[in-house]
Amino acid sequence: MESDVIDFVGQVNGLLDYEAVFGNAVTIPDIEVLRHRLVAKASDPTPAPVATKTPTPALSSSQIQEQFDKGQLTKEEALKLLKELLEFAKECTKLLESQNLSYACQRYVEEHYPDATPTLEATPTPEPINLSGKGQQASQKFHLNQGLAIFKITHDGGGFFNIDLLDNQGNYIAGLAFEIGESFDGSKAVGIDESGTYILDIKADGDWTVRIEQ
Repeated sequence: MESDVIDFVGQVNGLLDYEAVFGNAVTIPDIEVLRHRLVAKASDPTPAPVATKTPTPALSSSQIQEQFDKGQLTKEEALKLLKELLEFAKECTKLLESQNLSYACQRYVEEHYPDATPTLEATPTPEPINLSGKGQQASQKFHLNQGLAIFKITHDGGGFFNIDLLDNQGNYIAGLAFEIGESFDGSKAVGIDESGTYILDIKADGDWTVRIEQ
């Protein structure tokens, strides 16, 4: 109905031009609605969104990586954006667990991590996965569920350090860490598309640790 409040996730297919009743040309986004829900009817009071401490990130982790690779972001800018993205992911996780999800947070999570949407059934939280080693090697294999995974990584070394996440077939999934000439202590949030077995490809010259939380 007119003036109803809805929340939706859609795909923009470009622009749509049409002629209005009074003959003037109008251009609007051509949006294919994928999912929608009624938030409030016109006769109901408009619900106030749940406040979030962290604003919705402007870029996803893959977009940050792409802009960094193209030289559009400096290392400091990319790290700052990744840190903001991680803080937002942590807050989304807390809101998801409490079933108290803000509209902005919900839209972002549904777009980037569709299987992290809250359900009425309680699901057990997987135990954290702790990996450690020294130097260049492949980690032991481990299982990840579909959804959001947070990798907390440290490296005590002074040379080249890089960790990539691979699937069970050795296909590249995501870069988790990259550093040259310094020790490393950071985190990376990754959306896992499919539950299954994964492995880490590690290039290092010192002791490293990885803690994986879902």
